[in-house]
Amino acid sequence: MKRYLLIVALTVVGLAMMIGQFGCGGGGDDYAGQGTGTIALGVIFPPRPSQVSPAAGEGLPNATNSVRITISGATGGGGGTEPWTREAVLVRPAGGGTVQTQFQNIPVGSCTVLAQAYGTNDGTGQIIAEAQTNAAVTSGNTTNVTMTVDTLAVSVDIPATLNMEYGQSVNVTPVALDADGNVCINVNYAWTNTAPAVVSVPSTGSSVTFAALANGTADVTVTDSRSGEQDTCHVSVLTRAPVKVVLDPTSANLFLQGDPSTVQINATALDATDQPISYAVITFASAGDTVASVSPTGLVTANGAGVASITVTATTPTGSAQAIFPVVVTDTGKLGIVVR
Repeated sequence: MKRYLLIVALTVVGLAMMIGQFGCGGGGDDYAGQGTGTIALGVIFPPRPSQVSPAAGEGLPNATNSVRITISGATGGGGGTEPWTREAVLVRPAGGGTVQTQFQNIPVGSCTVLAQAYGTNDGTGQIIAEAQTNAAVTSGNTTNVTMTVDTLAVSVDIPATLNMEYGQSVNVTPVALDADGNVCINVNYAWTNTAPAVVSVPSTGSSVTFAALANGTADVTVTDSRSGEQDTCHVSVLTRAPVKVVLDPTSANLFLQGDPSTVQINATALDATDQPISYAVITFASAGDTVASVSPTGLVTANGAGVASITVTATTPTGSAQAIFPVVVTDTGKLGIVVR
């Protein structure tokens, strides 16, 4: 969730806004021979929901109790570059409102201003929102800028466990919440997987598909790369073994010059509880092609008078089962009389 916050003057102009003016003026001691200025700013803390609520989409999260301001840059001098940093922690007043501070003796030039919000009172712990911008410190001038604060996820949730069957695909969408319990939109998810041979999972994505590949278990972890928050799902993949194959029809009488001369075998693999196994691979084989042949899809065709057996096999990675489909093929006499 993004909140667009204006940089305002040190005078309070609205409860929903966040940060104050950057006053960059002359004065102060010389810093490496380049001069210095002052940055003055104010953070406007939102009221609690029980008080006057801020406008939707504006202000820091209601859970904010402190904001750490970090100003950093580098200045040249003595033939090199010297980095510098200034920090201050601004604590939320009991009823919300503006807290002001000044950073003096800031080197003239470009600097980075980082504001990070915390639920604690001392500017430590989990960051729940942040904003960053660049400011130009020039003697005698004031720079007004606008910052965009992103609320960060404080929790990411996916199912704790997931039971899948071989060949099954399940879509998983994480839910990231900010410190106020709102769903975060601006998240970047990365996925890691302890057993890619068991279940396949894309390495990135806000909504991904788990595909079961083999028996076993895997721990799949999603991480929001912005906040570092993560959650893990324990995936178990089970493959059922077929114990019998049910045929429809169960047998056939075919004719070389009559009807029917073909028959389609429909086969269903069942597990130990008589439940169908949709992912079982069904194969067909004839013990006598000269009498009756069978296609890979189970279509039996009469070829010559006699008796043949079609073996139907159902296979999964954990086992197989078979059934026999008997076929009797009858020829036709010279006068068109069926010989049985």
